[in-house]
Amino acid sequence: MIQFDADPSHTVRSASWHQQSLFAHYRGTQSLPVTNSEGDFNPLFWGATLDEDLNVVYLKVINTLGTSVPLTVNIPQPYHSVNGTILTGADLNSYNYIYNQTEVVPKPLNLTNAPSTYGGNASFQWSVPRYSLTVLQFDL
Repeated sequence: MIQFDADPSHTVRSASWHQQSLFAHYRGTQSLPVTNSEGDFNPLFWGATLDEDLNVVYLKVINTLGTSVPLTVNIPQPYHSVNGTILTGADLNSYNYIYNQTEVVPKPLNLTNAPSTYGGNASFQWSVPRYSLTVLQFDL
């Protein structure tokens, strides 16, 4: 997951390393049940956790398809903001190497969707970018 040699400037963190780092940073304190009203997994895969100390919900979403996939997230309580971090490359053959160490690195998402609430539940709509791993943070 980390490539290196005698020159410290040649140290390269792989996309897998960045994925492990994201999952470790946004881990939550308890898992949350997630249901899918549209069917089964594929091309989207997901998991959600709650961090009780920070009062946030983390939703990790992976899109394995070569096109964006629309997603609607319903949370059983209102949230006041959402932000995200995405890990993706230009194409499936993208990878980090000595002379291009930042080909596949986490980047902040520019999310402009305002929370919408209906009867105490909150809803968030978004298109999950192609070939991506995204962590969304909902601040409750």
